[in-house]
Amino acid sequence: MGTLLLIDGERGVVSAWAEPLAAAGHGVELVTSGPSALRRLLLHRGVYDAVLFDPDAPGWAPETFLPLGRRIAGGTCLFVGLGADAAGPPATHAGRESADHVLAPDMGSRELTCEIGRLLDARASRRRASADATREHELEQRALLLVDHLLEASTLARVDALTSLPNRRRFDEDLSGRIALAQRHGRVVSVALVDIDAFKRFNALHADGYAGGDDAIRFVADALVRATRLGESVYRYGGDEFAVLLSAEPGTDAPAAAARLHAAVHAAAVELPTADPLASLTVSLGLVQVEATYVREAADLLTLAARMVGEAKGAGGGCVRASRAPSAS
Repeated sequence: MGTLLLIDGERGVVSAWAEPLAAAGHGVELVTSGPSALRRLLLHRGVYDAVLFDPDAPGWAPETFLPLGRRIAGGTCLFVGLGADAAGPPATHAGRESADHVLAPDMGSRELTCEIGRLLDARASRRRASADATREHELEQRALLLVDHLLEASTLARVDALTSLPNRRRFDEDLSGRIALAQRHGRVVSVALVDIDAFKRFNALHADGYAGGDDAIRFVADALVRATRLGESVYRYGGDEFAVLLSAEPGTDAPAAAARLHAAVHAAAVELPTADPLASLTVSLGLVQVEATYVREAADLLTLAARMVGEAKGAGGGCVRASRAPSAS
C-alpha cells in the first residue's frame, strides 16, 4: 500500500477513484489543482508514492506541472494519468506523454486498484534493486579501497624512506626468487654489497648530527641507481650498506659490472666541488658470483659477500674484492 496524492480537475474523474483506492488500503489525499499539488509535494517531500491526475482536464497545464512536480519529488514517486481519453484534445497530449503510466478511462474500480497496487509494487521492487545495487557498489568500492590500502602498506613496507630504494625486506624476497630461478635454469647468482668507507666521519661533519650521514647515503644511492643497467637492482641493505642484484643472464660479466658500479660512485664524488665533504667519499664493494646449484641458503651468499667487503676495507677501502667460489660454504 502507498500514499497517493490525487489531483482532481473540472471533470471530476480522479475524485471518483478516491474512495475505492482508500478502501483498498491506500492513503489518499485530494487536491483540486496543479499548484496545490506542487505545494503538497514541496511541504511533504518524500511522503507520496504516486501522484494521480487527469491528463485531459481543462484549465491547467500538465506540461508545466509535471516537470516541476518531478523536480520537487526528486524521483521519489510515480506520476499516473487516470481516465485518459486517447481522443482527447491535442493540447492535453503533453500530460499523457509525460506521465509514467496512463490508465484507460473504462477501468473498473477493482481493476484500477489492482493496477495501482501493481505499479507501486513494481516501483518498490525497482527501488530495492537499486538500493541493493548501490549497497553492492559501495561494498565493492570499500573492498577496492581496502585492497589499495593493503597494497600501499605492502609497498611502503618494502621501501626505504630515506632513499626510496627497495629495502632489506624486498631484497631478501628478490634474492630468494633469483636463487630459485637460477637453480631451475642452471645459472649463476651474482650479489654485491656496497659499504661507505669511514661513514662515521660524515655524521661529524654536521652540527645537527646524522644529517651528514643521511646526505652520504642518499648520494651513494643516487650514484648506484644511475649506474645500473637492465637486470640490475639496487637496495638499501641497512645502515651505510647497499646491496645489488646483478643480471642473471648467461654471459654476464659480474666483476665488470661491480667495477662499473664502484667507479660510478667515486666518479660522482670527484665531480663535486672540493669544498663539499662528499667529494672525498669512497666505498668498498664485495662481490659474490656462485653457481646456483651450489647455494643452500641466501644467508651463505651474504656472509661471503660481507667477507669480501671486509677484505676490501682491510686493503684500505675504496676498492672491490670478488669471490667466484662454486659453493657458499
